[in-house]
Amino acid sequence: MSAFDGFVAWFQHYSIAFMTGVFVLIFVSTYWPARKAEIERNGQIPLNDDR
Repeated sequence: MSAFDGFVAWFQHYSIAFMTGVFVLIFVSTYWPARKAEIERNGQIPLNDDR
């Protein structure tokens, strides 16, 4: 049980860095310049919803 407690303490201490890294990876993969056309097309969906 001591190893598990040690892991939990380590995870609590470094979880903010882990979550920040995950957020940055998601942000970069979403807004990569090659995906601009897809982002723009998805952004137009609410504006074209009057059909």
